Amino acid sequence: MNIRNKCAQAALALGISSISALAGATVTVGNNDGGNCYPFSCLASDIGGTGSRYQEIYSASAFSGVTSVGSITFFQSIAGLMDSASYSISFYKTSVGIGGMSADADSNLGALLSTFGTFSVSGSNARRAYL
Repeated sequence: MNIRNKCAQAALALGISSISALAGATVTVGNNDGGNCYPFSCLASDIGGTGSRYQEIYSASAFSGVTSVGSITFFQSIAGLMDSASYSISFYKTSVGIGGMSADADSNLGALLSTFGTFSVSGSNARRAYL
């Protein structure tokens, strides 16, 4: 391989990494226009360790294509204790529409796309939980 081909390959590799860096932009899905208590004081650990289930459904149009999730942040709007509990976060593709979730959490699930992880959170007066 001559030096010109090596330079062309290096330039191509640099171009590909630049495109990948642009594709890694932060994406926010949903609005912070209301709240709930997850993972802040929903008492998941206070009711005999039985835990709770929480689900959200987002429109496919919120995502431009294949999306890699590197972190999830929960914001607390009021001061207070964080519920010491373990949370498992998974992503599913479902046919259930926005606003159409059933009280039967299992019936809302579709095809499992990815398990993001299981995390233990705790603390007092925490304002954010980074997962």
